[in-house]
Amino acid sequence: GLSEKIRFDEDKKVAAEWVADPGRLVTEEIEGITVLAYQEQPPVEVFEGLHGIDRNIIREHGAAVVYGYDKKDPSIRTLYRTDLGHDVIDFSLSEARETLFSHQGGFLLRFRPSDRDEWRRIIAASII
Repeated sequence: GLSEKIRFDEDKKVAAEWVADPGRLVTEEIEGITVLAYQEQPPVEVFEGLHGIDRNIIREHGAAVVYGYDKKDPSIRTLYRTDLGHDVIDFSLSEARETLFSHQGGFLLRFRPSDRDEWRRIIAASII
């Protein structure tokens, strides 16, 4: 148990260093909704650590949505509604051109983008 905790803490430290590089994670406003947008796919070994620090970053920026990458397939993007977005975003209200998975609860959407701005249109269409 203790060695796993130490390893996870190390993973979080590496993830925090990766995120700190300018331009990798940006904040964007879409119709009054704050979005954390990953501009670059994190290396596979950083993903677990990112899950450990995401909550703090989300809280710090007041983000209702996180736009990111699939862990295994760089062509797939994800839109995830945070707890802060619970009452303002529902991805089941929108539709991506190539949806791979859309959770019935409206909090997660996996898709292959048809263009650079499709994710912004999806968020705008998902506002409650």
